[in-house]
Amino acid sequence: MSDEQLTKKERQELNRQEKNNRKANEERAESFKKIGMAIGLVVIVVGIVWAVKASRPSADEVIDVHPDPIEGPADAAIVIKEYSDFECPACQALHPVLQDIRKEYNGQVRFQYNDFPLSQHKYSTTAAVGAECAFQQDKFFDYHDLLFDNQETWAAVKTKDEATEIFRGYAEELSLDMTAFDSCTTGPDAADRVNEDYAEGISLGVNSTPTVFVNGERVTEVPFSKTIREAIERAIGAGAQSTVSGEGEDDTSANSNTSDVNDNADAVVQ
Repeated sequence: MSDEQLTKKERQELNRQEKNNRKANEERAESFKKIGMAIGLVVIVVGIVWAVKASRPSADEVIDVHPDPIEGPADAAIVIKEYSDFECPACQALHPVLQDIRKEYNGQVRFQYNDFPLSQHKYSTTAAVGAECAFQQDKFFDYHDLLFDNQETWAAVKTKDEATEIFRGYAEELSLDMTAFDSCTTGPDAADRVNEDYAEGISLGVNSTPTVFVNGERVTEVPFSKTIREAIERAIGAGAQSTVSGEGEDDTSANSNTSDVNDNADAVVQ
């Protein structure tokens, strides 16, 4: 039927249908466009996440420009790396746990402390700088212990000057060379060391305190008193397995088909 044979009403209905069809086609096209953009965005995000993970070193691959405070044998098979904040209550709670673990695994474990002062803690950076300056006089862990043992006192003072005086008092209590200590706390080197530790932590994905690695394995579950020990035992088992495998390779009489099988806001510590 030609347009001339259509009534006015029929032509209006035909025009309406054509208009509706065009609108539907435009809506479908817009939907496909949005879906395509969403898929593209997902691909980009996944690519970025993959690239960050691929470029991020493991905890035992990061090399410090400056040495960190360590306690325990230099050749210990187990290395515990803690990223901590002296003003963090959870870090204070973890402090005696790590002391007990170091005693329990005496001779097997090397403990390494790394500064990760959080911005919400007013005096944590100043405390970290003081500890780095005590480190320069071989008194880091003595100073470290005083900071955690007295956290409630110095964290509650009103001003940075008051906190600084308390930190200076700890240095005097440890009979440090106060001229050298004062020069260190006001100079750039100790602050640079704190910033270096913080940057290292960021590169490893640290975003809260305390964060603990055992031989490069990040311990994420609580209670830490249990999960750190479990990570240590896994590392000990892996070391024993590696030794057995190595001996098997050297033993030409061994059966080649036989094999021996000998885990921001602050974390909660229990």
